[in-house]
Amino acid sequence: LAQEFVTLPQFENGATPLDDFFVVPAPGLWQVFFTIGAVEAFSNNFKLTPGDMFADGRAPGDLGFDPLGCGKNPDALARRQLVEVKNGRLAMLAFSGMLH
Repeated sequence: LAQEFVTLPQFENGATPLDDFFVVPAPGLWQVFFTIGAVEAFSNNFKLTPGDMFADGRAPGDLGFDPLGCGKNPDALARRQLVEVKNGRLAMLAFSGMLH
């Protein structure tokens, strides 16, 4: 809710989020684009095509980062993965409801 009432001095709210996108200066958008691209490239060891990305047997979304040890129990891991898929599907439905 804060973004509805508080804005930075150099920006003003548009009527829609699409209008707000065009208020951001082009260099800022390119900075976001290249930063996300660099994160994706580094996290996939510069294997950027679907044929290369999973050639070593890595599952999608498994980047080997598990500091809490959540993947030690295979049954709990399978349940968490299912919960994550269901959460993603529900989020897609909720977002489509906002757009409709």
